[in-house]
Amino acid sequence: MDQHVNDLLTQGIGALRAGDPVNARRLLMEVTYLAPTQQDAWLWLSDTTTDPHEQRAYIERAIAIDPQSRAGQIAAKKLARLDSQFATPPLSSYGQPAPDPAVYAPPQNSVPPLSSYGQPAPDP
Repeated sequence: MDQHVNDLLTQGIGALRAGDPVNARRLLMEVTYLAPTQQDAWLWLSDTTTDPHEQRAYIERAIAIDPQSRAGQIAAKKLARLDSQFATPPLSSYGQPAPDPAVYAPPQNSVPPLSSYGQPAPDP
């Protein structure tokens, strides 16, 4: 890895640790653009978002690069934690099935249509 990419990675990690996820994300995205196989950048990038789908994508990318490396092993553990955190409990744990959506549907034709001038349209 060249020095410029290493500096960007260090700055991105520092920004994240300093509580600046926006700047950290920008820096780490630049690292992944310049060095797409930089596993640590993908792993750290997963900490710049609260969206579990984005986190998963970044973590999976880190694992795909080299699952046997130290970063790959850390990423695998992180993915397992993410999966357990956002696992959908079975329906029975909620106690009741979802209500019929028709119960909450608005009545048909309850509001008269408006003409193009904002006045009620004449009856046909």
